[in-house]
Amino acid sequence: MKRSQRLQPVRDFMARKEAEAARAMTEAARELAQAEERLETLRRFRREYAARMQRQDSVMNAGQLQAYRAFLANLGQAIEEQQTVLQQMRQRHAALERHWRQLHCRLRGVGKFQDRLRHEENRSRERRQQAELDDRSAARYRKTRAD
Repeated sequence: MKRSQRLQPVRDFMARKEAEAARAMTEAARELAQAEERLETLRRFRREYAARMQRQDSVMNAGQLQAYRAFLANLGQAIEEQQTVLQQMRQRHAALERHWRQLHCRLRGVGKFQDRLRHEENRSRERRQQAELDDRSAARYRKTRAD
C-alpha cells in the first residue's frame, strides 16, 4: 500500500474530529446569540418599566412605588447575572473556535502532506514507466542492430 493511502484513515479521523469541533462551535454560537437576545430583552424591559414608573410616579402610592423599585432592582440583578452568563458563553465559544482552528490547520497539514506524497508517488511511477520505455526502446534498437 502506498504511503499516501496509508495516511487516509488518519485524514478521515481528523476530518471527523474537525467536523465535530465545527458543530460544537456552531452550537455555542447559537447559544451565545440566544443569550445576547435574552440580555437585550431584559434591558428593554427595564427601560420600559423605568419609563412607566417615571410617568406614573405622581399617581402611585408609596407601596406601589416601593414594589416598582424592587421589581426594577430584580431586573437589574437579572441583567447582571445574564451579563455574567454571556461572558462565560463568549469565553466558551472562543475556546471552541480556537480548538476548531487547531484541528482545521492540522487537517490541512495532513492533506497537504498526503498530496505531496501522491505527487512524489506519481513522479516515481512516471520515472519507472519512462525507464521501462527506454529499456524496451534500447532492447529493440539492439535487436535491430543484431539482425
